[in-house]
Amino acid sequence: MNKLNHHISEIKKKGLHELIRKIKVLNILIIESTWFAIFLPFSILILFLIRIIRPFLVIRLGYLISWRLGHYVGNTDMYLCERKNKINTGSVKTIDLWFERTKSCNLQVNIMFRRVLNIYPRWMLHPVLILNNIVPGGEHNKIPDTLCNDRDIRNLTYNAFEANNNVANNIQFTNEEEKRGEVELLKMGINPNSKFVTLVVRDAAYLDDQKKENSSGVDWSHNNHRDTEIQNYILAAEELVKYGYYVIRMGAVVAKPMNSNNSMIIDYAVNGMRTEFMDVYLGAKCEFCLSSGTGYDAIPSIFRRPKLTVNLSSIEYVHSFFLNDITLFRKFKSINNKDFMSLKFIIESDFGGLARQESYLKNDIELIENTPSEIRDAALEMILRISGKWSDDWYDKEVQPIIESIYSKSKLNGQMQSRFGTSFLRDNKYLLEPFL
Repeated sequence: MNKLNHHISEIKKKGLHELIRKIKVLNILIIESTWFAIFLPFSILILFLIRIIRPFLVIRLGYLISWRLGHYVGNTDMYLCERKNKINTGSVKTIDLWFERTKSCNLQVNIMFRRVLNIYPRWMLHPVLILNNIVPGGEHNKIPDTLCNDRDIRNLTYNAFEANNNVANNIQFTNEEEKRGEVELLKMGINPNSKFVTLVVRDAAYLDDQKKENSSGVDWSHNNHRDTEIQNYILAAEELVKYGYYVIRMGAVVAKPMNSNNSMIIDYAVNGMRTEFMDVYLGAKCEFCLSSGTGYDAIPSIFRRPKLTVNLSSIEYVHSFFLNDITLFRKFKSINNKDFMSLKFIIESDFGGLARQESYLKNDIELIENTPSEIRDAALEMILRISGKWSDDWYDKEVQPIIESIYSKSKLNGQMQSRFGTSFLRDNKYLLEPFL
């Protein structure tokens, strides 16, 4: 009765849209329950067989986080890295069977994962997994979580990258897909041999759209502090063009277009040329990805492309495990006394792991965005680093040991491979107090 009253209260509060959403969710539950009942005898038989053969062959079941691109790609990438390194594989021969909980958020990713994973229909495996979780002893037949979700705390990608001469991708394009990608680049006015950077700027539009499409009641406003203004990236984009790079603004759904008349700055998110295939291809082939921190970042990461992440708020979640990555984080300022906080203070006060907008306000924190010039300077540093022309050793000799010391106790990071922006730290040396 309490649940019923809760639903009635939500409908009164949110109106017709909420009623329609709840009807859709109820319809899905009815369909799933019906399928579960129909296939229950089959599921019981399959589970019985799985348990019987377990001493000789372990069959494990699990689902892919197919509704959020970042975890869909990132968590699966970590699973594949761990599998290569025989982590969570067990002593008995093991076969892992996967299904997708929802419609895949990117069909091209789905196609490529099917080449390296055993993916079966949801209706076939989901009921078996539910029964396996109910019947005691099922933990041996469940695919375990990765060590730290999509985070490479053991530096598996870096170690493989070094050992395999800079080739450590878990998924590959076919020859036909490579040709298709080159054709699509030409349609965009880009020679396949030209250099380009993907630009991904977070706003609220995508999650709002997903909320409507998936009939979700989740309120994503707690992530609003991560949104940034696309126009703040124009300066960096125009600077990259001067160095011969095309800049391709990515996004499935965006709040507003990018205002630029430069023909080498392409607003792919709104120009009508976007496809799920090219979302993946562009992320795989870019010189680097300039991002404000979104789920799309997992695409260049799985293809081991460098990333320049700016305006990071949860600074303990820095992608520390890719050697060529650079990060700029937002400045933390006390609302009451107006003082800026050092990196050491932020981490030791557990502010680096905050993830919700209200949490920052509760802890007297105002987040200050990176300026257009800070983003531009970091982009120029990235160009020099990936081309092997970076010559400033102040960071490596003085700063990197400090960063490694500050992050040494973090459970979200292994060895610190990536870098924070050098100009950003030089201009804000209070961030390194009391060390410098």
